Amino acid sequence: MSHLKALIVHSDAQLRGHLRELLDPVKEVLVLGEAVTSFEAMGLLAYVPYDVLFLGMELPHGVSGMDLARHLSGRPPAVVFLAESEEHAFEAFELGAVDYLLRPLTATRFARTIERLRALAPIPPTVAPAMPPGRPARATSEETVQIALAEEEEDLLVNALRQAWDPAQVR
Repeated sequence: MSHLKALIVHSDAQLRGHLRELLDPVKEVLVLGEAVTSFEAMGLLAYVPYDVLFLGMELPHGVSGMDLARHLSGRPPAVVFLAESEEHAFEAFELGAVDYLLRPLTATRFARTIERLRALAPIPPTVAPAMPPGRPARATSEETVQIALAEEEEDLLVNALRQAWDPAQVR
Protein backbone atom coordinates (compact mmCIF):
# COMPACT_ATOMS: atom_id res chain seq x y z
CA MET A 1 0.00 0.00 0.00
CA SER A 2 1.21 3.48 -0.81
CA HIS A 3 1.33 5.97 2.03
CA LEU A 4 1.23 9.73 2.20
CA LYS A 5 4.54 10.62 3.83
CA ALA A 6 3.89 13.22 6.53
CA LEU A 7 5.98 15.80 8.36
CA ILE A 8 4.65 17.40 11.55
CA VAL A 9 5.95 20.93 12.19
CA HIS A 10 4.93 22.50 15.49
CA SER A 11 6.69 24.00 18.48
CA ASP A 12 4.50 22.15 21.01
CA ALA A 13 5.84 18.64 21.66
CA GLN A 14 2.59 17.62 23.34
CA LEU A 15 0.56 18.59 20.26
CA ARG A 16 3.01 16.76 17.97
CA GLY A 17 2.60 13.65 20.11
CA HIS A 18 -1.21 13.97 20.12
CA LEU A 19 -1.27 14.40 16.34
CA ARG A 20 1.00 11.37 15.95
CA GLU A 21 -1.45 9.35 18.09
CA LEU A 22 -4.38 10.51 15.94
CA LEU A 23 -2.50 9.59 12.76
CA ASP A 24 -1.27 6.22 14.00
CA PRO A 25 -4.42 4.26 13.02
CA VAL A 26 -4.70 6.05 9.66
CA LYS A 27 -3.20 3.53 7.26
CA GLU A 28 -2.87 6.00 4.36
CA VAL A 29 -0.64 8.44 6.32
CA LEU A 30 2.84 7.59 7.56
CA VAL A 31 4.58 10.14 9.78
CA LEU A 32 8.25 10.21 8.75
CA GLY A 33 9.43 13.25 10.64
CA GLU A 34 8.89 16.07 13.08
CA ALA A 35 10.32 19.57 13.24
CA VAL A 36 10.01 22.42 15.72
CA THR A 37 11.02 25.32 13.46
CA SER A 38 10.57 26.31 9.83
CA PHE A 39 14.33 25.97 9.40
CA GLU A 40 14.29 22.34 10.57
CA ALA A 41 11.32 21.68 8.30
CA MET A 42 13.10 23.14 5.27
CA GLY A 43 16.11 20.94 5.99
CA LEU A 44 13.93 17.84 6.06
CA LEU A 45 11.85 18.92 3.04
CA ALA A 46 15.03 19.34 1.00
CA TYR A 47 15.88 15.65 1.30
CA VAL A 48 12.65 13.75 1.94
CA PRO A 49 9.77 13.84 -0.57
CA TYR A 50 6.94 14.47 1.92
CA ASP A 51 3.37 14.38 0.63
CA VAL A 52 1.69 16.23 3.48
CA LEU A 53 2.83 18.81 6.00
CA PHE A 54 0.96 19.33 9.29
CA LEU A 55 2.04 22.90 9.99
CA GLY A 56 1.68 25.03 13.10
CA MET A 57 1.16 28.77 12.65
CA GLU A 58 3.42 30.13 15.39
CA LEU A 59 6.91 28.71 15.14
CA PRO A 60 10.09 29.86 16.92
CA HIS A 61 12.97 31.86 15.42
CA GLY A 62 10.93 34.41 13.47
CA VAL A 63 9.67 32.32 10.53
CA SER A 64 6.01 31.39 11.00
CA GLY A 65 4.14 28.47 9.53
CA MET A 66 2.41 30.89 7.15
CA ASP A 67 5.82 32.18 6.01
CA LEU A 68 6.92 28.62 5.31
CA ALA A 69 3.69 27.89 3.42
CA ARG A 70 4.19 31.01 1.28
CA HIS A 71 7.69 29.79 0.46
CA LEU A 72 6.35 26.37 -0.54
CA SER A 73 3.26 27.71 -2.33
CA GLY A 74 2.45 25.82 -5.51
CA ARG A 75 4.84 22.95 -4.74
CA PRO A 76 4.33 19.74 -2.79
CA PRO A 77 3.72 18.87 -0.05
CA ALA A 78 0.03 19.45 0.67
CA VAL A 79 -0.43 21.56 3.82
CA VAL A 80 -2.77 21.10 6.78
CA PHE A 81 -2.52 24.08 9.12
CA LEU A 82 -2.79 23.72 12.90
CA ALA A 83 -3.96 27.01 14.42
CA GLU A 84 -5.37 28.48 17.61
CA SER A 85 -7.63 30.97 15.82
CA GLU A 86 -9.34 31.50 12.48
CA GLU A 87 -7.26 34.62 11.86
CA HIS A 88 -5.22 33.22 8.95
CA ALA A 89 -7.71 30.71 7.53
CA PHE A 90 -8.54 32.72 4.42
CA GLU A 91 -4.89 33.22 3.51
CA ALA A 92 -4.17 29.55 4.20
CA PHE A 93 -6.79 28.43 1.69
CA GLU A 94 -5.60 31.06 -0.79
CA LEU A 95 -2.20 29.36 -0.58
CA GLY A 96 -3.84 26.02 -1.40
CA ALA A 97 -4.10 24.46 2.07
CA VAL A 98 -5.83 21.09 2.21
CA ASP A 99 -7.30 22.02 5.59
CA TYR A 100 -7.10 24.42 8.53
CA LEU A 101 -7.56 22.76 11.91
CA LEU A 102 -8.31 24.73 15.04
CA ARG A 103 -6.92 23.68 18.39
CA PRO A 104 -7.92 21.81 20.38
CA LEU A 105 -8.28 19.12 17.72
CA THR A 106 -11.55 17.20 17.83
CA ALA A 107 -11.99 13.66 16.51
CA THR A 108 -14.90 14.64 14.26
CA ARG A 109 -13.07 17.53 12.66
CA PHE A 110 -9.87 15.52 12.32
CA ALA A 111 -11.81 12.74 10.54
CA ARG A 112 -12.85 15.28 7.87
CA THR A 113 -9.21 16.23 7.39
CA ILE A 114 -8.30 12.57 6.91
CA GLU A 115 -11.01 12.22 4.25
CA ARG A 116 -9.48 15.17 2.39
CA LEU A 117 -6.04 13.56 2.64
CA ARG A 118 -7.37 10.22 1.40
CA ALA A 119 -8.33 11.97 -1.83
CA LEU A 120 -4.61 12.78 -2.26
CA ALA A 121 -3.36 9.27 -1.52
CA PRO A 122 -1.78 7.45 -4.46
CA ILE A 123 -4.02 4.76 -5.89
CA PRO A 124 -2.42 1.38 -5.15
CA PRO A 125 -1.83 -0.94 -8.10
CA THR A 126 -4.55 -3.53 -8.63
CA VAL A 127 -2.00 -6.33 -9.03
CA ALA A 128 0.84 -6.71 -6.56
CA PRO A 129 4.25 -7.09 -8.17
CA ALA A 130 5.66 -10.61 -8.01
CA MET A 131 8.48 -11.24 -5.56
CA PRO A 132 11.64 -12.62 -7.13
CA PRO A 133 12.12 -16.31 -6.31
CA GLY A 134 14.02 -16.96 -3.11
CA ARG A 135 13.49 -13.45 -1.67
CA PRO A 136 11.61 -13.35 1.61
CA ALA A 137 8.88 -10.75 2.07
CA ARG A 138 9.94 -7.77 4.17
CA ALA A 139 8.21 -6.93 7.40
CA THR A 140 6.00 -3.85 7.10
CA SER A 141 6.06 -2.80 10.73
CA GLU A 142 7.45 0.73 10.94
CA GLU A 143 8.08 3.00 13.86
CA THR A 144 9.50 6.46 14.40
CA VAL A 145 12.22 6.74 17.01
CA GLN A 146 13.07 10.00 18.75
CA ILE A 147 16.70 10.38 19.74
CA ALA A 148 18.20 13.22 21.76
CA LEU A 149 21.40 14.30 19.98
CA ALA A 150 24.06 16.89 20.62
CA GLU A 151 24.38 19.48 17.85
CA GLU A 152 27.49 17.82 16.37
CA GLU A 153 25.81 14.40 16.38
CA GLU A 154 22.70 15.93 14.80
CA ASP A 155 24.84 17.36 11.98
CA LEU A 156 26.38 13.93 11.37
CA LEU A 157 22.93 12.31 11.26
CA VAL A 158 21.53 14.94 8.89
CA ASN A 159 24.51 14.51 6.55
CA ALA A 160 24.07 10.73 6.60
CA LEU A 161 20.36 11.14 5.79
CA ARG A 162 21.19 13.51 2.95
CA GLN A 163 23.51 10.92 1.45
CA ALA A 164 20.96 8.14 1.91
CA TRP A 165 18.19 10.15 0.20
CA ASP A 166 20.36 11.57 -2.59
CA PRO A 167 19.16 9.93 -5.81
CA ALA A 168 22.47 10.82 -7.51
CA GLN A 169 24.43 8.58 -5.13
CA VAL A 170 25.66 5.35 -6.68
CA ARG A 171 24.82 2.38 -4.48
